[in-house]
Amino acid sequence: MKKRSCRRLFALLLVVALMLAACGKSGSSDTAPAETTQAAKEETTQAAKEETTQAPAAEETEAPAEEASGGVTFPLAEPVTFTIMVLNDGDPNANAEKIPILKELEEKTNVKINWLAIPSATAMNNLNSLFLAGEEGDAIMGMTTVIGESGTSSMGSNGLLIPLDEYIDNPELMPNLNSRVFAESPQTRAVITTADGHVYALPKYDVQKGNYLETPLWINTDWLEAVDEEIPTTVEDLHRVLTKFRDNDVNGNGNPNDEIPLMLSTSGSLNYPEGMLCMWGLATKDLPNDRYMDVNNGKVYYVGASEAYHDAIRTLSSWYKEGLIWSEIFTGNSETWTATTQNESAPLVGAATNKYLPSSVTFRDQYEVVPPISADGYQAKWWEHPGSLGAKGMFSITRSCEHPEILAAWIDQFYDLEVAMSAEYGGEGLGWEYNDEGKMVVLEADANKEEDQAILDSKMPHNIADNYPYAFTADDYSSRFILDADKESYDEHYDLYKDAMAKECWPRPYIADDIYTRINELYTDIDSTTDMYRANWLTGVSDIDAEWDGYLETLNKMGLEEFVDLHQQAYDVYLTGLNK
Repeated sequence: MKKRSCRRLFALLLVVALMLAACGKSGSSDTAPAETTQAAKEETTQAAKEETTQAPAAEETEAPAEEASGGVTFPLAEPVTFTIMVLNDGDPNANAEKIPILKELEEKTNVKINWLAIPSATAMNNLNSLFLAGEEGDAIMGMTTVIGESGTSSMGSNGLLIPLDEYIDNPELMPNLNSRVFAESPQTRAVITTADGHVYALPKYDVQKGNYLETPLWINTDWLEAVDEEIPTTVEDLHRVLTKFRDNDVNGNGNPNDEIPLMLSTSGSLNYPEGMLCMWGLATKDLPNDRYMDVNNGKVYYVGASEAYHDAIRTLSSWYKEGLIWSEIFTGNSETWTATTQNESAPLVGAATNKYLPSSVTFRDQYEVVPPISADGYQAKWWEHPGSLGAKGMFSITRSCEHPEILAAWIDQFYDLEVAMSAEYGGEGLGWEYNDEGKMVVLEADANKEEDQAILDSKMPHNIADNYPYAFTADDYSSRFILDADKESYDEHYDLYKDAMAKECWPRPYIADDIYTRINELYTDIDSTTDMYRANWLTGVSDIDAEWDGYLETLNKMGLEEFVDLHQQAYDVYLTGLNK
């Protein structure tokens, strides 16, 4: 259970409880479950009211007087009010008064929003109570951290959330989503499709490309100069350079034994050892939603059972034995990692895989990114975070919504660039502005300065919801924004690696409940076994060549073939959605 997502497990428990509500709401059944007495219903309703910051009472909802070919024309002839549930520990309705873009949207559309705050500490209980009592709002915004992917899928297939297909596939009703997201990334439409073929939640789409390259290799160029070496271009070059880092006092502090040639850590932020596997063409990450999965020619396979993995671990094991890899790769924690990278007297690290060097890293200016390196006999394939296809679960419409087409057209406004900028960074003239070239520039705001408070108040994050749907496209970043220095450097690193970025990668698709349950049953033993052997092999406790066949036999007995097949089924559903 050490790496399994508690969020997903909690979401499953939530969905089980919410299933009871499916029969107690119009459109699913006229009869409440036998176990749900009137007294119980009143009790859960009261609990929800006590724990949840209620929005003001919604006005009478009337159908729009005008319709265009897309089904909705803004502004509506008559006002329509919707209640949207958000994860918020304050008063989002009071906060909304400070956010100019929300006022602008209300004037533009004649749609009014009551924000129903769900306190984070009791979010699951509150949602459960509201659905069970039949008092949920019209929509859920940004609660993916509470509900999770499996929760969204289950709530949708059981009728608590409505399918959004007919709305998102209507470019006249949702023009921004279609022209700015799906047109640029058809994969996003497939990624947000659940196993039953429907879409129940809208994405957040933010593709500043450099943000999704997690493990470029950095190297200390001052150290390279000290040992008369250039930036390595092969694994053999890298090995030679690391050896020289080990054997010389390259940081010049008089101690020839404190240099760490290659820093890898299972606890260090974005410094995980799987980044090195990319040199052997293995694009993966060791987390529950990736599970060492990779894809080759449409076929999913388990990285930890591949010959490339065998060769990579054998090489890294020899490097560890030679003292080239940080001795605390498995035992160090975030504190020791930070202390090592922030040593103020001299740099201690020669090379490391990392998305970026945090500003806290000392001697940061001595490091440069190394272009991708391929191991002998392999083609490098670098892992790209699937978030580049869109973050799932940002906005769902519930069974209570009487006019989902209006709400869909309203939320589509957030995929417009200026609306997205004003929601994320603050209103135009407050949080951002156009420069003389007509490009958007984000204005810095300091939370400690009273004069900047209006900028902070005008943002959606932290005031309404940390997560919500919007779109910043690749075209936006390339031609409409002025990036800050860090983001520019991230993009430069991505450009170095773009030809080696995985064309196929495990996309973290939605997985059907029964398949997801079985995957988790198999995952626990398979993952712990892989971890144990990897640690033993890398640190020299045992020999990979001597144990490899036995290791594979153990994984197969644990159901590895079924494990991979279940992931293949989920991937095939993703491909079906992609080819629609």
